[in-house]
Amino acid sequence: MSKKRAVSIIIPTYNEEKYLPGLLESITRQDFKDFEVIVADKPSNDGTKEVAKKFGCVVVAGGVPSRARNEGAKLAKADVLLFLDADIILPKNFISDMLHKFRSGGYACATVHYRPLSNHVADKAAFFCANFMCRQMQKIRPHAAGWCIMIKKELFEEIGGFNITHRICEDHDLVRRAAERGKFGVMRTPFVWVSTRRLKKEGRIKYGLKVAASFVLYNTVGIERTQKIINYEFGKF
Repeated sequence: MSKKRAVSIIIPTYNEEKYLPGLLESITRQDFKDFEVIVADKPSNDGTKEVAKKFGCVVVAGGVPSRARNEGAKLAKADVLLFLDADIILPKNFISDMLHKFRSGGYACATVHYRPLSNHVADKAAFFCANFMCRQMQKIRPHAAGWCIMIKKELFEEIGGFNITHRICEDHDLVRRAAERGKFGVMRTPFVWVSTRRLKKEGRIKYGLKVAASFVLYNTVGIERTQKIINYEFGKF
């Protein structure tokens, strides 16, 4: 029987051969080692699975991000789940810092601030505004990007995990439901480095308008997230 871990890290993937090594390398450099890594793959058409296995990850069949995260969680052996996207980088001591603050703060679900893997002024400004908004809204209308969400496994299972019928904003939906049953928070530190590949490929203005539109339509107006009004591609960046 496998040893129970303190944290189960779950990463949804689809054609992430280029970016996944950066995340997994940053995980191996952590001072904290009591974790397992589960990669839930769609499956990919490139070498994503081979990369995951090379780093000793458990690989499971995934799908769209919400389904992949749920499938990964089914195999998780820890009481705390940490959902990460494949194109981020963790600073040194990230896991130990976040887990300590998660436990000492009495959180049931939490996220952190994000910083762009870019020196572009517009990217830094956009991330600053996003972090500010999330912190201001955390007790009113909780938000958290799927880049990094930590949640107690018991609570995750209690609320039914991610809603696989949602085409977009499934991450915001999860933390909102979690916050109804436990303490949610946005931590200033630690933080994660996030790829700006979508901004570069789609264009910063176009992508910014897409994010704003999704926030208004799905989170303010209340249009069902099952409706494919805004296209959010997975695995094509």
